Amino acid sequence: MRFNKNLVQIFSLYGATIVSLMLGVGVSILTTRLLGPEKYGDFKFFQMVLNLVVVIFTLGVFYSISRLLAHENNEFEIKNLYGANILMVILYGFFATVCIIGFSFFQGDWFDNNLNVLFRYFGILVFFLLLNNSLIQILQGSNRIGLLSLLKIIPSSIFLVSLFFLERIDVRLTVALFYGAMAFTTLLIVVAIKPIFSDYKTVFKRIIKENKEFGFKVYIGSLAAVATQSLGAIFISYFLNNKMVGFFTLAITICTPLLMIPSIVGTTMFKKFANATKIDAKVLWFTGGLSLASYIGFYFLIVPTVNLLYPNGFTDVIYYSRIIALGSILHGFGDLFNRFLYAKGKGSIIRNGAFIVGLVNVLGYYFFIKYFDIQGALITKILAGMVYFLLMFIGYKIFQNQSTTFEY
Repeated sequence: MRFNKNLVQIFSLYGATIVSLMLGVGVSILTTRLLGPEKYGDFKFFQMVLNLVVVIFTLGVFYSISRLLAHENNEFEIKNLYGANILMVILYGFFATVCIIGFSFFQGDWFDNNLNVLFRYFGILVFFLLLNNSLIQILQGSNRIGLLSLLKIIPSSIFLVSLFFLERIDVRLTVALFYGAMAFTTLLIVVAIKPIFSDYKTVFKRIIKENKEFGFKVYIGSLAAVATQSLGAIFISYFLNNKMVGFFTLAITICTPLLMIPSIVGTTMFKKFANATKIDAKVLWFTGGLSLASYIGFYFLIVPTVNLLYPNGFTDVIYYSRIIALGSILHGFGDLFNRFLYAKGKGSIIRNGAFIVGLVNVLGYYFFIKYFDIQGALITKILAGMVYFLLMFIGYKIFQNQSTTFEY
């Protein structure tokens, strides 16, 4: 295994994630100061709704395209798959936009806010979120780690620079700038990968076949696990308020690098996993050591970081972050084993695990938040991370045992 090359890619992608975090911290500092706790919570609520809609409308197609790319070495076919991905984004984006506009007429009564007009006029931006998420999948599948790293850095950089030139800002302008930066970056990357749209009917047949056998299973699992993660913010908004949504989501953002350490390793090794029999022990030891060291550093640095960078009204984020960080690391290790199973086409294992995690999220976020307020959301994050890790690890061991039995 060419581990040296993979190591360079791992540090490249992780370095991009660290830079993205630093940019994200800068963005959160400016947005929290310019918007204040309540409006910042409104902005994060808008984001969470769009994220949820994107998960619902993808139907697993981007997972299927990513896996086809992982097994494809013909450059012409790779670019045809890129083209099919763009067409899928356009199709799904239309239906997602209609859904958000419809939601805008009712959400104000359900969540007691004044964001109806925001969803109605800015719902079309879901196109670019769909494109962004699809590019994450296809760049992983084709091992374009350099472009994937840029996708993590450029949007936040543009958004941060834009904020520096503003003295006043509201939620609408924040949304426009955030998704505008995403649109600019994703369109640049689309130009860079040079998609081809020839013989798209044949390509669609391949994707549909792969989606029936693999992608849709992962989608059902994602709907159960990833989509239900968004319920944390939704139920906090419903039972508490959008100010608490802002605190909770800010803590999750701060903890993202801890989640991404093992996840990045899995993403980088994804194409290698397609032909590997197991995850190399060096990869596991490297990932575990880096994650442990990162958490120790995070635990002690989070206090001066938040106190220095954020207003006094955001000090609760320190406590939230220390707890959420544990769930993030566990979830990240689950992603490492998930990527291996993903590359092997074990959609059923991923789907079944995701169903269980989804159940933990739904029950935890609803009942724990209802009866224990924000503490319930924090407990749910740890439980969900722990359950996800255990299920993906067990699935990995089951695959290994089945492979050993077959070889015997």
